[in-house]
Amino acid sequence: MTLNEFYRRQLSLWPLASDNVRALFSVCSRALLPAGHEEGMQFVLQHNPARARSTGAKTDAASVAARPCFLCRSSRPYEQIALSPGELGDEFSDLDYEILVNPYPIFPYHFTIPSVSHMPQVIADDRCMRFGDMLRLSRAMEGMALFYNGARCGASAPDHFHFQGVPSSSMTILSTERSVPFLTYGYESGCYEEMLEWFSRAVAQARELPVPEDSAADEPEPRMNVICTYIGGIWKALVIPRRAHRPDFYGTDAGQLLLSPASVDLSGTVIVPVSAHYEAITPEVLASLISQTTYPLM
Repeated sequence: MTLNEFYRRQLSLWPLASDNVRALFSVCSRALLPAGHEEGMQFVLQHNPARARSTGAKTDAASVAARPCFLCRSSRPYEQIALSPGELGDEFSDLDYEILVNPYPIFPYHFTIPSVSHMPQVIADDRCMRFGDMLRLSRAMEGMALFYNGARCGASAPDHFHFQGVPSSSMTILSTERSVPFLTYGYESGCYEEMLEWFSRAVAQARELPVPEDSAADEPEPRMNVICTYIGGIWKALVIPRRAHRPDFYGTDAGQLLLSPASVDLSGTVIVPVSAHYEAITPEVLASLISQTTYPLM
């Protein structure tokens, strides 16, 4: 089965997913440049009410422990089906993941790719083999951009390891020739071993950055978002180190905005679930969102 066939089959079986995909074609969006970076990469604000549950997710330990894990097989809706990587090619049959259609998409063709086993959201372990999995999965899903949101960098399921995938063309940061207003580490290669070595170096660099003020002593990896795509025999990957999970104006009370940047937001599409907040975002607010949650260019 191809990825496209799987996607179409899932939408035919699950009204919630198909309705939310259809709704994407009527979402409001507008372009915006962050103040002080008028010559840099253009961002797009997307008013997407269906993403409120992700943007507003409570990811503290108590809240996570109090809910069933929605990425485990036993807790998924009965309509949700899964595709194994091996169905995209025998060489990927050893990858211990399942490919799912995300029922609350940001773009058409939005997938969630959880590990079969319930393991924490940590990509930068001693050998960085989860990044190796990311490389191979991106090859199996060629043309898609896979991304990883760290446990305190936009992941709404910090208790269950997963990637997400969207069309590479949707991630402006992968193709822009303009500068971005924050620090990134990037690399391109057709060699798997080179990519693994680069990622280990990028993680080491991220560890040298100032520790976020709200960091716990036992955080297992530097805070970061990771993006990877495979096209025409070449991998391209980016690491975005994070200085904070959310801006100080995050919330739904008066004077606050429900903005919680993750990989997609920092790649050029800022998700705004609340209509009034969508209207309130100015170039200055966008610049503050970026400067509070990422490290400045060095």
